[in-house]
Amino acid sequence: MPGGSTAATPGTASQATQTDTDWGRIWDAVPAWFPIPPDAVPTETGEEGAVSASLAAGGSAQSVAQFMQTGLTGAGFSVDASNGPSEDGSLVLDAVGPDPKCMVQVRVRPLSGTTNLVVLYGAACPFD
Repeated sequence: MPGGSTAATPGTASQATQTDTDWGRIWDAVPAWFPIPPDAVPTETGEEGAVSASLAAGGSAQSVAQFMQTGLTGAGFSVDASNGPSEDGSLVLDAVGPDPKCMVQVRVRPLSGTTNLVVLYGAACPFD
């Protein structure tokens, strides 16, 4: 269902589906091992479209982005690019897994006293 998923919590391979987006094909959830800030809660801002996860986390956009970069690196990903902060304070991390076809994009944006975290977890990445 293109454009219709806003999954926000870790899933299991048996229940995860995939969606085509402008960014590419993604999983509609993130695997249980995926790094998520400990205080993050599922959220929908209505602006994301289809995503693997949409979360609200405490802390600054910079600290949430740093947590994500450290977590992804610890999980075997390399962060190819870190863009920002943009005018609105948002940051974007582009990461690649051990298999170069496995790509992840993390968007972090300050939003009304919290930080919005949006994850696009590429369909070429393992989900186990």
